[in-house]
This record gives sequence, structure tokens and C-alpha cells, in this order.
Amino acid sequence: MNVLPVPTSIVANIVNPARLPVYDGPTGSVEGTITIDGDPAPDVPPQDYSKCTAGAKAYQKLFRAGSAAPNGKRPLGDALVGVEGYAGFVPETHEALAVSIDQCAFSPRTMAITYGQRLDVTNNTSAVIAPSLDRAPSPALMIAPPRANGDPVKLYPPHPGYYTLEDKMGRLPFLKGDVYVLLFPFHAATTPDGHFHIDGIPVGHAKLFTRLRSIGKEAGVDVEIAAGTTLHVDLSLHYSQKEADAALNAARGDGGAHVIP
Repeated sequence: MNVLPVPTSIVANIVNPARLPVYDGPTGSVEGTITIDGDPAPDVPPQDYSKCTAGAKAYQKLFRAGSAAPNGKRPLGDALVGVEGYAGFVPETHEALAVSIDQCAFSPRTMAITYGQRLDVTNNTSAVIAPSLDRAPSPALMIAPPRANGDPVKLYPPHPGYYTLEDKMGRLPFLKGDVYVLLFPFHAATTPDGHFHIDGIPVGHAKLFTRLRSIGKEAGVDVEIAAGTTLHVDLSLHYSQKEADAALNAARGDGGAHVIP
């Protein structure tokens, strides 16, 4: 799949450099819940929510987590989940990932697509918003019509990697989303209750991983995918405010000033 303004041969060389044939064997699925334990999510530095007070509910915390279970683990929303390391090449079959702006927040807040796909962004709010990918050149300012009164804005990441989805007009400076452009099609983002589900994975050995960029943590586990079955796997991340502050302060060299990442 390639909908980018880039030659298909270039996309193919990047996502399938070994020229592997398309896998057409049996497949299975994986689903589960991503949780987080440790300290609760801190507030992020103050933002201006005056143009949309609903944005405070969505963005004032470093991450979104639900109520704790008896073991202290809380369901974690917006975590990236992916499956890689399987045998064979599986191409992407969908042109785009649909993204909406609801209650002054991106939905989903973490987006994963395969290189060659695009993002289609629809604005369901009354605000005038110009969705844009940082590091992705755009010849014009593209407005997502309020109340979804028009076509979605189509965004084309030029390279694999990480991008930030934001409002280029700057009216809603807190409006941000994490965008991962990956080289494989088996990826998802957890729902607010921490759940994920990924289908169509080739049978055999693979690696399941999860990552939450806002805390710089990830976890992974080896899995065995069986034909026609759904494997249940849960993963957990740990957040420590003390560790986060220490790591950030070391990187900044600021002598211990308290700064929330």
C-alpha cells in the first residue's frame, strides 16, 4: 500500500528491503491489556485552555490511567503496541488511519500507521483547527472544517519514524498526538481501558512490545502465534516520578531543578 507522494518503489525498498514474497500462510491474533503501576500521573506544565476548557481534562496529566486494581496496576490508555519479528512479509492493506478531534482532543491520542499510509483527520468541534505533522513539509495550511463539515485533512508522513500531530494555527497549543510511522502492519494503540487487539499475524515466533512515549518506558515479550486462535498477553509499565525527574535533570544538566517531562 502506498498513497504517499513518493514512488512506490521507494516505499517497497523501505518496508521490504529483502524482497520477501507476500506471506499467505495461516495467521492468528493477539489481545490483552497494558497496565501501569507506581506513582500516579503528574500534572504537565500549565497550558492555556481558555479557548477550549475540555482540553484540560484530556491533556493536564502526563498520561491517562484508570483505577488501580488490588495489585496496584492501572489500565493504561494511549500506549503503542506492536508485533514484529515474525517470519515473512505482510503488506499493509488499508490506505489511511481515521483520526477525529473530539472535545478538543485527538482520538486516538497515539496513532500508529505503516509507512505508505496517510492520516485522515476530521474535526468534530466548533473550533478552527489546522492539523499538521511536525517535520512533514506542507505547501499550504490545511483547515479541518468545524463540525466535520467537509472532507478530512489528509496528512502524508514522508519518512518512517516519530511525528507529533498538532494544531499548526496554534489556537489550541495543548492539542498534541503521538504518531508512529512503522515498517510493519501489526500495531495498535490501547483504548482508555488499556485494551488492544491485533489480527492477521503470521504463525510462529514473534515479539510483542508496548511503549508509552510520555514516560520513556517500554516492555516486550516473546510470543508464539497459533493458527486461528487469539493469544492473550498482558504487559505492564512502571512509572516513578523520582526516576523521571532524575533522568530529565541529568539530561538537562540543571543541577536538580524539578521539571516534569
